[in-house]
Amino acid sequence: MYRFAVGYGLGILIGIPLGFLMGTSKHLYRLVSPILSILISIPTIAWVPLFLIIIGIGDETIILTIFLGCFFSIVYSTMYGVRSVSKELIWAAKIMGANKTAIFLKVVLPGALVSIITGLRLAVGYSWRALVGAEMLASITGGIGYMIYAARAFNAINRMFAGLFIIAVAGLLIDQFILSTIEKKTIEKWGMVRRRE
Repeated sequence: MYRFAVGYGLGILIGIPLGFLMGTSKHLYRLVSPILSILISIPTIAWVPLFLIIIGIGDETIILTIFLGCFFSIVYSTMYGVRSVSKELIWAAKIMGANKTAIFLKVVLPGALVSIITGLRLAVGYSWRALVGAEMLASITGGIGYMIYAARAFNAINRMFAGLFIIAVAGLLIDQFILSTIEKKTIEKWGMVRRRE
């Protein structure tokens, strides 16, 4: 969970601001988008051997892999969320005297939140996949991926299924207790998505 939290947290801290910048700046979008398009096509697990050579075996390699696993989903979801905000709403806010800060906080951010939360949800799954794959190759201190991979040597199917169960439950808990809470207090409360019965 420590590895997941740090890698996923870095993805949020870097991905969301970059997504906002790309969504609001045409020049930055044209500059960065081709690079991201190239990098996103590379499977996350394919980076691990390179990280092992550069960084070595350990938590740093695993955390960096998790970061890459969730980063692109967060960036693109945020960027498209910002770009999908109606220009008419922004123009109306300007006419009413709103400054750039007010426009960002009261128009752009709320308008992009549906897409951002969707990206964060997808990123949880991508992060878990990256975590398991990286731990299989780069962990020396254990972990879920390490446990699943090591269990194959003893045909310990029960341990493999236990690892899969832990991953599934942890992903569900993160979605239900963190992301769903954010959704209920923002976009669901504002009527931007249908309330869950």
